[in-house]
Amino acid sequence: MINNPQAVAWIIAAEGSISLLRSNNGKGVSAHINVYNTDLRFLEQFMELVDGIGHIYTRGKKLVGKKQSYEWCLSTYSECLNLLTEIYEWLPIKQEQAEIVIDFCFRAIHQGRHLSLGRYRPKPQDEDWNALELIHQFNSKGGD
Repeated sequence: MINNPQAVAWIIAAEGSISLLRSNNGKGVSAHINVYNTDLRFLEQFMELVDGIGHIYTRGKKLVGKKQSYEWCLSTYSECLNLLTEIYEWLPIKQEQAEIVIDFCFRAIHQGRHLSLGRYRPKPQDEDWNALELIHQFNSKGGD
């Protein structure tokens, strides 16, 4: 349960992204919700708001004159679905992206893709590739 869904929604809208990504080998699609910041404490407090789900990663090496950046990332189907469902009504922007990712995650869970083990991964359906293209169109418009 999210402690403050309205705050979480606004932080994701302002500092993050809701997206589908093509896998490194180009054969799969995955859901991602990310929040980026140069202050690690900000992301640690954000993680408390989302009840400890997700992971924080250090991104890029600190360059002279540049701040280190960090990323909070959520990428499991069930956690993405649950988070987006809980914050959807408070998203000031990015509701279209949230709808696409919610549909994608629901479809993936329903098809059992979250249960795949080892090397076997069910292939994405045409709907998944269409959703990937659609979300890239929304995100290339600047996030709204």
